[in-house]
This record gives sequence, C-alpha cells and structure tokens, in this order.
Amino acid sequence: MLRMHHSATEPFRKAWRWVPGLYAAGEIPSSMIIYVSLLMFLQLGCGPALSTCYSALLFLPGALLPLCRNLLFRMGYVRVQLYGVQLALLASLVWLAVVFPYGRLHLLVPLAAVSTLCVWYRMLVDAVYEQQVDARGRQFLALPVLLARQASVVLTYGVLIILVGGLQVLMRQFLVAWSRGIYIMALVMLLLFVAVLLMHRFPAVRLRPSASSSSSFSWCTLALLFLLLLPQSLMFYARVLMLLDGRGQGGLSCTIQEVGFAQGTVGVLAFCLGGTISRLLLLHGASSWLRMTMMLALGLSPAVYLLMTVCPPSGLFMLCVATFMAQLCFGLGLGACRTLLCRLSVPVASSTVNVLHIPAIAACMILPMACSGWMVEQMGYHHFFLLTTLLAPLSWVVIGWSGVLRSPVE
Repeated sequence: MLRMHHSATEPFRKAWRWVPGLYAAGEIPSSMIIYVSLLMFLQLGCGPALSTCYSALLFLPGALLPLCRNLLFRMGYVRVQLYGVQLALLASLVWLAVVFPYGRLHLLVPLAAVSTLCVWYRMLVDAVYEQQVDARGRQFLALPVLLARQASVVLTYGVLIILVGGLQVLMRQFLVAWSRGIYIMALVMLLLFVAVLLMHRFPAVRLRPSASSSSSFSWCTLALLFLLLLPQSLMFYARVLMLLDGRGQGGLSCTIQEVGFAQGTVGVLAFCLGGTISRLLLLHGASSWLRMTMMLALGLSPAVYLLMTVCPPSGLFMLCVATFMAQLCFGLGLGACRTLLCRLSVPVASSTVNVLHIPAIAACMILPMACSGWMVEQMGYHHFFLLTTLLAPLSWVVIGWSGVLRSPVE
C-alpha cells in the first residue's frame, strides 16, 4: 500500500517544480494585456472612450482563438509549439517596447500580437498540464498554480506600474519609461521560462485534441452570465479612470504609482482572497442561502466605488481599504457563480486559475468594457457607478430565477 501511494503521488512531486513557473511566465504578458494596456493608451493621449475601446478589443483573441483549439493542436509537437510561442512572445514584447514612443496606432498591433500569443500559450500549457499530471497531482497543484499566477499579476499590474511611475519621475520621459518597463518585464518572463526548461524537458509528443465538444453550450446560460457580469464589466476599466482623473472631473487625482499599489497589489490580493474563501466554502457544501449571500456580495463591489464618488478617500491608506473591500466582494461573488461557469464546458485547468481566461467570460465582457469609457464621459463618475450599483439587483433576480443557486457545485 505504501508503494502504491508513493507511485500515485510521484507525478505531483515532479510537477510542482515546473508547473507553477510555466503558468507564471505566461501570466506576465497576459496581465499586461488585461490590466496595464488601459494605462498605456491613456498615457499616450487617448481619451477614456478610445482607451477602453482599444483595451477591450484585446480580449477578442481570448474569446475566439479557443474555438480553434483542436486545429492548433494538430499543427505540431508540444515542444516545438511551446518554444516557438515563447520566442514569439519575447519578440512581440521587444517590438512593443521599441514602437511605444511612436503613438497609439503603432502600439495596437504588437499588443494584439501579444494577446493572441498569450491565449495560444495558455492553451498549450493547459494541455501539457492535463496530459502530464494526473488528477491527484492537479488537485494538489491547484493552490500553488493559483498563487504563482496571482504573484505574476501583482508583479505586472503592481510592481511594474510603480517602477514605470518612478522611472517617469527620474527620466522626465514617460514614453521611454514605459519602454524600459516592458524590457524588464520581458526579461523576467524569459528567466522564468528558462528556469522551467532547466527543471523539466517537455516530451516531443503530439498534443491530443480535446474530446469535449460544445454540445452542452447554451446561449441562455451565456445570457445569464452576461447579466451577472454586466456591472463588473462596466466598472472594470472605469474604476481606473476614476482613480487617474482629476478632482474637477470627479476623479481622485491618483498618481500611476498609487494606482499600481491600490489596484495592482492590494486589489489583486483581495480578489484572490475572496475567490479562495468562496471556493473553500463551496467545496465544504455551502447551502443555497450561503451562496445567495456570496452573490449579494457581488453587488457591493460597485457600491464601494459609488461611495468613493460621494466621500473621496482622504489618502492612500483609505483608498487601499476601499479597493480591498470592493475586490474582496467581487471575488466572493464570482466564486459563488462557479456552477454557472461549469455549464459552459470550460477546461478545468483554466476555470480554477483565472476567470478572465475563460472564453465565455471574455466574450461577455468585451462590449460593456468597450462602452464604459464613453459612458463615463457622458454620465460622470457618480451617475455611472450609481447605474452599475442599480444593475446588481437585476442580475440577482435573473440568476435566482434560473435556479443556478439550487444546482450542486461541481
């Protein structure tokens, strides 16, 4: 019995050395696309409407490319594809750093290339992970992988933004400072991937196309997901706009360093904590009323930003407290909707790590995120966040009527 137990856990003992690093390396450029691209467009002189539109368009590869998953897996061997995509990612990041000072149109093309390659990279890593690590190993690795990816988000959305802000103060050239920050990010990603290669040699075998299909896909389920995420999709970029905008326009006049610390560090950690708490509660058999309570917490997130428009935080500490509460509620509420996400037949490896990587999530968020900047310009921050707060009860009614909360957690 002891030998059998040792054999069953052997894949985990080998995989923990390379799996978290493999995911963390891909999360660095992905976080730049999801979170940092908006700041790039804003600092290039784009208005809120154009900045949110351009940033939302970068989610299109995440919604469309997974539809070609099986076709991509038939193109070649895992080793060739992983090395090729990683080199292409590095080349795209260098391209981005070189063309950054030349304007937004030059920036959009390399960012789109990075976004597409990030999605391809994630699909390859998910396939390798599911092929080389058994179910027991994946169960033990779920938390290390989550921590590794969230650490990369903090590194990119938090530390990188603070570093770029500091370079802008020292160099007095904010476009050149962004280029230097992107070079540093590419170097960190390269070092992570090299470390993974030193610990694990990927076999030259073909990836197996997924046997799962979209037969269980439901447009009704997608519509429910859209309604549930509508308030969060609208405020995904708008909250950053409010932090950066001046007091005269209803914003908080935060520096880019303060945005990196409050949103990119404190906010990300709070979201991860909320998601972890909700997942643990659900795994231990949360009742329907407890799931309803967690879903109600989802509506408190926009209410926090509405409160900030009425009573602006007096300093960085109070801003971090408000951001922590908003993102904690977001993580708790989104975790309670895991049953709904399971209905969309998403890969297990993706759904347990970062919800923004699920194709259905990306598809539901693109249009509201793209329109949010224009809506802020037309409505102002107070009325905008009042609208997002009032939209939350509508999603509760729809989700409650659909019976999702009474479904068993998978």
